[in-house]
Amino acid sequence: MIRLWVGKGGTRDGLEGHAENPRMEKPRPGHSTKPIAKQEPNMMVGEFEHKKVTIEIDPNGEIWFKAEDKKAGPFDSLTDAKLGVVAKELGVSEKDVLLAKCKFREQMTPKVEYDNLGLVKGYKCPSCGSELKFSHQDDIGNVWLKCEKGHYARKPKKNPLLKSLLLEPVETDILVPDPDRYKDEKGRFCPELLAQEIMNDYRFITMMDNEQIYVYRDGFYQPIGEVIIKAECSKRLGPEYRKNRATEVIDYIKTKTYVKRREEPPNLIPLANGVLDLNTMELKPHSPGYMFLNKLPVNYNPNADCPNIKRFLREITATEEDVNILLEVIGFCLYRDYFIAKALMLVGGGANGKSTFLNLVKAFLGFENVSSRSLHDLEENRFAKADLHHKLANIYADLPDKALFRTGTFKMLTGKDPITAERKFQNSFQFVNYAKLLFSANKVPEAYDDTDAFFRRWIIVVFPNQFVGDRADPRILEKLTTEEELSGLLNLALKALKGLLERGEFSYSKTTEEIRQDYIRKSSPIAAFVMDCLEVDPDAMIVKKELYALFAAYCRMRNIPTVTQDTFFKNLPRHAVVGDSRPKIEGKRLTVFKGIRLSLAVSRVLAELSAKEANGSEMSTLSNVSRVFYSLIERKAEYEQLGYEVEVLTGESYIKIKVPLDRLDTLDISKENASLVKSGQLTFDTQQNKPKESSMAKACKQPTLTEENFR
Repeated sequence: MIRLWVGKGGTRDGLEGHAENPRMEKPRPGHSTKPIAKQEPNMMVGEFEHKKVTIEIDPNGEIWFKAEDKKAGPFDSLTDAKLGVVAKELGVSEKDVLLAKCKFREQMTPKVEYDNLGLVKGYKCPSCGSELKFSHQDDIGNVWLKCEKGHYARKPKKNPLLKSLLLEPVETDILVPDPDRYKDEKGRFCPELLAQEIMNDYRFITMMDNEQIYVYRDGFYQPIGEVIIKAECSKRLGPEYRKNRATEVIDYIKTKTYVKRREEPPNLIPLANGVLDLNTMELKPHSPGYMFLNKLPVNYNPNADCPNIKRFLREITATEEDVNILLEVIGFCLYRDYFIAKALMLVGGGANGKSTFLNLVKAFLGFENVSSRSLHDLEENRFAKADLHHKLANIYADLPDKALFRTGTFKMLTGKDPITAERKFQNSFQFVNYAKLLFSANKVPEAYDDTDAFFRRWIIVVFPNQFVGDRADPRILEKLTTEEELSGLLNLALKALKGLLERGEFSYSKTTEEIRQDYIRKSSPIAAFVMDCLEVDPDAMIVKKELYALFAAYCRMRNIPTVTQDTFFKNLPRHAVVGDSRPKIEGKRLTVFKGIRLSLAVSRVLAELSAKEANGSEMSTLSNVSRVFYSLIERKAEYEQLGYEVEVLTGESYIKIKVPLDRLDTLDISKENASLVKSGQLTFDTQQNKPKESSMAKACKQPTLTEENFR
């Protein structure tokens, strides 16, 4: 900051100004470095009629002159020849704009000294460090300085020392560095002096576990302490800033601000307008006494509502239960404790609101309070876990279609286990994660972990609706993230959070086994096909190509991505116990899978498929096996006409046909390939309570089936 003083007439009270990039050589041995007294210029100025003419020096070093509300300039240098221009622009007489500046040569720049008030106290010779005095005044624009040893101070490149005519002191926006104030009597840099001055302006804390410096700003401690300190050192030291000096200041501040890392109680939620106590619902003012490392950019307003968000949640979900689950997840993110071991997986095709919902949660929690690491990154990248430290959530949209080989980190992050993390070039540290894990995917990544500990951690929510064409709103996120809407969402999330804390669990009603089946179906089309369409039978065989044809039809019907034939054959053994064989049947050598047969669920698959493909060309691509089971559904009415009770169990995915015991021999058993539940509770099965060898039993063992086998 520059303070410029000029008396009204007579001699000047002091010499003031600004030298850009001042540079001071070390004093020569034997030369005096004693403080110098304030010098008066050897020039007289007369009485002036105008009230005020001021100097402004902008950050680019340009000089501006002002009289009241008028401004003249900029000028990179001024001489008496330019005074007329200045006077004309300011509307004053030329005699009222008297300036004096020091001209120096480029090689030597005088050293400016300031007093405690920031006023120019004097100058030192750049050659010997001794006092500079006015030698002579050539004219108003030229003043030369000479020290007692006879050395002359010489002109810098631009912006020499200036005078201004003022009746009172004024302040400008220019900060004049004064590095000498941070030196001892021998001229050596003292980092503690600069550090103490910076600490007077900022509130720092340094974590003992990793020595990271935090600074208190806007209601919470932010991990930018070193950046702030370096910036302040540069601003205060000016051209004498050195990297090692900033490091010394940082080290000093660390030693004075060490604290043990601690977490505030999770019932205290830092918000934009205060700290909300969840137990009492009281809003308290922000205070550096709280060791919060984040806050939500949302104001607490108990009367706020969010009609747009409510409508959006109903549109993207299938049931009201799913809406409640999503609100519970948002409330869960507010609580800095992973008290329920659950993670969210949103599933659905494109343009169905998954990313919009996750972006809404990010805006609600604050983008700086959210990390974005994929499941695979958390498991494979050793630095990824550190990103979750002191975050409220880890949100990653569109997980890659890549198998998940390890799940240990995922289970630790959701299980309140101490985690060792590290950042590049920093010490490792331990923390207990409370960042909730939220993901979305078009296809859930297949996991090699088949344990309950993995599957029970998931909440899977399907987004069934698409928003394309007229249904798509490109400004939907803007409408959802207004201040009023987010405050209303906060009220809904707080209500849902209280329910979670009381119950200790989500309203998600699925069992671990149901979650397992759901996850597997959504992660692997091959696994889903095995679960729906195949059964174990050590004596059975199925031709590989015919099995793949049925798998492709299954994927088309389910509207899920298929895989190539080679991938199907390679990965099927992961989901079913099968063997390879090449038996010779009807004179042909066929490649088959041994140990599996088509389940009765295939009837349901083909029944659904018939609605799409009965008359299409794709139907002809189905194998003989597929057509046989498709024909079974067509003949349902035929069985009923014969007097048999036929029941289609869609929930169980197969057909039951009840047959009177005395009519068993009259039924062409090879015709139905289904479970026979007789009146004597004898269940037809190829592995238990087998009836006599029949064409049906033979058909189940044949690698190739034709329509004729069922007539």
